[in-house]
Amino acid sequence: MRVMLIDDDPLINFVHAEIIAHEWPDWQVTAIESPVKALKFLKETAVFEWPDLLLLDLNMPVLNGFDLLAQITPFFTDRSLHTVVAILSSSLFDEDREKALSFPFVQGFLEKPLQKDALLRLLSPRSGNS
Repeated sequence: MRVMLIDDDPLINFVHAEIIAHEWPDWQVTAIESPVKALKFLKETAVFEWPDLLLLDLNMPVLNGFDLLAQITPFFTDRSLHTVVAILSSSLFDEDREKALSFPFVQGFLEKPLQKDALLRLLSPRSGNS
């Protein structure tokens, strides 16, 4: 499985990448600290080469998670795109959760730090919004 972490905090990306590597050593993890660079990568990459799982922080400078979600929304009209998108945030605001889950392709809202059980629920069939 290919995983992309998008968070402006390098320490958080490192910790989450280590959690994933410990639990699933065969998964390929890419961590990107700049949401602008992540958006550029996604726009320039064929949808069949997108990550299988995209974990996105909300509160980032220049381009926040909501802005990035808005920018990638058109790609999810392509039925060949099977990327699981989830928010991975420290936000405690119900409004953030509701707004994030209003994007039809966002499949979960996970709290930092990443927890194995939450990720398993997200990836299990018919998991609902974690």
